This record gives sequence, C-alpha cells and structure tokens, in this order.
Amino acid sequence: LLKFRKLSKENQFLTKETLSFFIESMHHPSLRNHSLRSTPSKIRSLTVHGDLRILLRIRNDESILLIDVGTHDEVYKRF
Repeated sequence: LLKFRKLSKENQFLTKETLSFFIESMHHPSLRNHSLRSTPSKIRSLTVHGDLRILLRIRNDESILLIDVGTHDEVYKRF
C-alpha cells in the first residue's frame, strides 16, 4: 500500500508487528479486532496504537487482504 510507505518508520514497524500479532492471536483484546457493520464484505478493523488503524479482510482461503492503514478518520471515511 502506498499509504503504508507514507507512514513514519516507527508506525510502519508497529503496523507490521500488529499484523504479525494478529496472525498469532487474532482475538487478543489489545487489537480491538471488530468487523465494520456497514460493510457486507467482512472487512475488519484492528488498532495499531492510538489513532492508527488497519482495515483488512480475511479471504476464504484464510489469506489476509490489507485494505487500508491510517488514522481512524482516514480509514473510516469511505465506509
């Protein structure tokens, strides 16, 4: 994602760590993992830290499609 490259190095690192942690323990409370109610396509939101969010979708083959990364307002504006 182009938006990922625009994040600070620290936020890039934290985003990668959050995705790795999600793969290991997808229901850990610190991730605040939840589906977006307004989307029928099973898009999920994770909290990286503070206002930084990841939107993703788990496909049928259990691969992960990264949809967006950014602040709460940036990632939720189209939903």
